[in-house]
Amino acid sequence: MAWPQSSGSRIEVSADVADRVIALKDLKATIKELEKREEALNNAILPHFMDAKTMTYQGKILSTWKSQDARRLDQKAITAAYPDLIEQFKVTSSTRVLRLK
Repeated sequence: MAWPQSSGSRIEVSADVADRVIALKDLKATIKELEKREEALNNAILPHFMDAKTMTYQGKILSTWKSQDARRLDQKAITAAYPDLIEQFKVTSSTRVLRLK
């Protein structure tokens, strides 16, 4: 990134840049609304599966809902069991975050 740290100063931008910020803010709001709609549709569809794996309509497969396993590191458990060890491997990172107002 060209500017990994902020200076704390302000910058006045053109109308074109301001329009892009407003468009991004509007797009993010639309995405949130679409994610809510997606969750509502999922919640309306999944109960119809019951214990089935495949959902069909007129013989055509519409969707599947399969069980799958994943192996992940239980960070809470390992931190509780080995707090000193965990501290040795912690690293600090710094990023700049765009927050729309």
